[in-house]
Amino acid sequence: MARFRPENFVIDDVDGDGKQELVHFEFAFNGTDDGVYIISIEGDFESGFATVNVEGVFKTGPRNMAVSSGIVADVDGDGKKEIWFMGNNITGNETPLWFIKVKGPNTYVADTNKVVILQSANSYPLKAIARGDFDNDGKDEVYFPFFRAKTVDENIPNTIYVIGNLNNVDDFDSTKIKVIFSDTTDKMLYLYNLQNVGNKYLLLGGYYVVYEAEYRGVGSPLDPNSWTFTKLIDYNPVDSAAGAGWSGGIWRTGARNDLDGDGKPEIILFLQGISDSLNKYSENKVLRIYEKTVTGVKEWTVITPDDYELYQNYPNPFNPTTNISFYLPVDKKISLIIYDASGREVVRLIDDQEFPKGKHTIIWDGKDKYGKPVASGTYFYKLKFGSFEKTRKMMLIK
Repeated sequence: MARFRPENFVIDDVDGDGKQELVHFEFAFNGTDDGVYIISIEGDFESGFATVNVEGVFKTGPRNMAVSSGIVADVDGDGKKEIWFMGNNITGNETPLWFIKVKGPNTYVADTNKVVILQSANSYPLKAIARGDFDNDGKDEVYFPFFRAKTVDENIPNTIYVIGNLNNVDDFDSTKIKVIFSDTTDKMLYLYNLQNVGNKYLLLGGYYVVYEAEYRGVGSPLDPNSWTFTKLIDYNPVDSAAGAGWSGGIWRTGARNDLDGDGKPEIILFLQGISDSLNKYSENKVLRIYEKTVTGVKEWTVITPDDYELYQNYPNPFNPTTNISFYLPVDKKISLIIYDASGREVVRLIDDQEFPKGKHTIIWDGKDKYGKPVASGTYFYKLKFGSFEKTRKMMLIK
């Protein structure tokens, strides 16, 4: 890639195959690499044999779309998820919204006719899409914020859109998008972050402000009357230089835990540094969250194929039995297979079974898979582990 800028990513079993996928939303802003990348892992990291599989790539450059935010949801409650994402138009002033439909394991479809333009303005959300089922109807709602850039007319409202309660996602169009929040009083309400807190609140992190949107517990989440909006923080910097460029925004909010154990959750704010003409700080790029005493350090050992051992059988030559030993550096599913000199499979001593870490010994009695004694000659035994294998030769003499 010429430029790799992940604005956010989601880890979820998107296609229902029992494996987690990583959905990466790429904001390259070059028209070539922008898009959605769906990635999965085969194997495990500890064994050293993890393989990256790209299940799907959806380039949005042909739509002139740089992807700034996305999320996985099931808005029609059919048990099959969708990937919703939005961004801004690279060459024009538009905010497009799109989705990828999951058809089955490793199968994804994006209908170019389903792209909806939310606003005709040069603005977009950053890391700012939230999912929830506030009314517990079994269908997700997806909340999309829209903020205006500083160069855009301040009369364009900051807006939160919501999609939900669809009977079929294929019926999605612009009429299915509702507005639950619209505001022009906060000239710098950049909705950098939108977070669902326990299907009770939405937290909106913006430019010097934080809003709380509380669902009242009744009514449709698509109805603005079902929400109460409260401004929690309204921060006005002293420095007149603050606000220049992208400085000063509350780029991330969080309300996950009760950090001090007083029964009240804390809201954590990440404020991007600003140019301060009043004070000088030598270390202005460090955020210290928590400090504790280290009790130990565990070194991560990378396992390679060389760490798997397949030993020479004993005795060799043999008649009629022999011992085959191997060593596994980690718990692993393996196969141990005997072949004749022509490459024909004779018998499987181990067939895709999990063995614990350590040395193991298997006895071959010189018989094939039908229980019949094999003829004298050269045989090969192969240890298969993951995508790798090791082979040795042995001789049966009668």
